[in-house]
Amino acid sequence: MDEILESGLTFTGLISMIDPPRPGVPDAVQNCRNAGIKVVMVTGDHPITAKAIARAVGIISEGVITVNFIPFMIWTADLT
Repeated sequence: MDEILESGLTFTGLISMIDPPRPGVPDAVQNCRNAGIKVVMVTGDHPITAKAIARAVGIISEGVITVNFIPFMIWTADLT
C-alpha cells in the first residue's frame, strides 16, 4: 500500500477566487443591531476566512472570541 500512485505529474498553476459580501451587508448588520437583533454567522468557510468576512461586515470586532476558537482555548488551558 506504500506504492506511489502519482508520478510524472507537473504542477502548472494555482487559482483562487473571492466571493465578497454584498455592499449592503455592513449596513444591514448595523440596522439589525440597532433594532435589537443579535446577528450571528453560520458558514462552512474555513475559520480564518469566516472570521475575516465577519470582521469586514461588522459582525465581530478585534478581540472577539469566536466559537471555533473555544475548543483550542480548552485544549491549551492549564488545568493544574
